[in-house]
Amino acid sequence: MIQTKLNKHKSFIITLLSIFLLFVIPLPFYIEKEGGLIATKDRIHMEDAYNHDGQFYMAYVSEIKVNIPLYILSFFNKNWDLIKKEEVVLVNETEEDVYFRSKLMLDESIQNAIVSAYQLAQKEVNITKEECYITYIDPLANTDLKIQDKIVKINNIEIHNKQQIYDIIQSYTGGDTIQIQVERNNHLLNCTAKLIEFDGEVFIGIMVTTKKEIKTKPNISVQFKQGESGSSGGLMMALEIYNSLIDEDIAKGKKIAGTGTIDEKGNVGQISGIKYKIKGAAKEADIFLAPAGDNYQEAIKTVKEENLNIKVIEVSTLKGAIEQLKKEG
Repeated sequence: MIQTKLNKHKSFIITLLSIFLLFVIPLPFYIEKEGGLIATKDRIHMEDAYNHDGQFYMAYVSEIKVNIPLYILSFFNKNWDLIKKEEVVLVNETEEDVYFRSKLMLDESIQNAIVSAYQLAQKEVNITKEECYITYIDPLANTDLKIQDKIVKINNIEIHNKQQIYDIIQSYTGGDTIQIQVERNNHLLNCTAKLIEFDGEVFIGIMVTTKKEIKTKPNISVQFKQGESGSSGGLMMALEIYNSLIDEDIAKGKKIAGTGTIDEKGNVGQISGIKYKIKGAAKEADIFLAPAGDNYQEAIKTVKEENLNIKVIEVSTLKGAIEQLKKEG
């Protein structure tokens, strides 16, 4: 009886399964496309903050995992860019490693935004603890270190920040082997790395991202959603924090969007995907802040090619961005 029914509906079942697999099976590609804006005010909460009319926004890129229908559609949509999976998930890492790096880079950008903004506004801020985690390992690195390791010691010297790691390895030469103690899965392990020399500098061949504990006055908390990650919102977070600490509205009531990493000293760094970010920002914002150099040039090119109605300002530091915004009428 059951077999008879199955035979009767066999072609229909096969069709349903085929459609299901068509949409479920992932391909080794991603689609990058126009993103949107996140209001920094919605993520940052400060005690006794000044409330201004101006608004700051972090611009983001939309990234989609590709299935067969999306793969086909990507060839007909000029606003979508198809990129290979290995450009997102690199050769010697997993998707879990990418997620770990992106979340830790978000944490680091939040901490850098707080430190740089509070210092510029001459408010109380102290870093009470700093931990260094490995978030990328170059395929050419000669080491048994792993992504997600927390660096504890290098050659028996306790590590407290990234600058310390840099200073230690510069005292060696390429080909030297150093001992690195790490914490991995709550266990201390002893690893080694053979140093690489390039352009007169010595490297381990790793990317290190820091996690800080910070005390501030006034108190501040920053909370992002689960799916939000990366370091490119650092500049805009710092501007929102600074604007909340002073009684003058540096945005002058305007909608200011932008992108760019930031370090503790307020230096603004390059990011990826700026053409997608400015396309999304142009729909809502008056001004777009772009990191100086290649990012700014690409933003200007996109505005011209797409005939976007938004003013682009080139910035290289938090202080410079504030000075530029104060000049806007």
